Amino acid sequence: NSILRIRGVVKYIRSSPFRLARFKACAEQEKITYKGLFCLDVETRWNSTYLMLEAALKYKKAFDLLEMQDNKYVEDLHKGKGVPLESDWNDARLLLSFLKMFYDATICISGSYHVTSNIYMKEVFAIGRKIRKCQENNDIFIRSMATQMRIKYDKYWGRPNGINILLLIVVVLDPRCKLEYVNHFINYLFDDDQENELKLKLSSSLRSLYE
Repeated sequence: NSILRIRGVVKYIRSSPFRLARFKACAEQEKITYKGLFCLDVETRWNSTYLMLEAALKYKKAFDLLEMQDNKYVEDLHKGKGVPLESDWNDARLLLSFLKMFYDATICISGSYHVTSNIYMKEVFAIGRKIRKCQENNDIFIRSMATQMRIKYDKYWGRPNGINILLLIVVVLDPRCKLEYVNHFINYLFDDDQENELKLKLSSSLRSLYE
């Protein structure tokens, strides 16, 4: 609900030039120096949600001022999920640090001016580790979000048969990582049976390269 309410205010502001101009006036009154504009996210793309929340948080004081000055703002939002509460903004701050890992990983592996094949699985491993750590977080909001993401993560990366072995081989061949690095994450992310299956598959594939 926190994301839905913040998404609602962003949608409201961006729905007309008049509303956007009024919001900018509030930002000027609050002496907000940030000049970037927030975009409405795509609900199924966490990277866009990260960018939306990052910008919206910088304009929080402007949203608060608009709430006091614009009755239409409050009226329209209450037709949906309502105006964001202070707890919603706190949740957004927590979520932002969580989503940053996905955003950074996407930027890293989608580069077109450097080799990315040897870092792809390193980023996947790092995300898996971060999700597991967040599942142990004291905050119930973060734990709940991490649990949902763990389900999606395991769907694509939680099964040895679902991993392209070539993505692991290129990490092994990276002199900064080698086999020990890959085995460390295999041990961490998979249960015993899956761990042995993936290690055997990787070992067999590596041997076949030199036969």
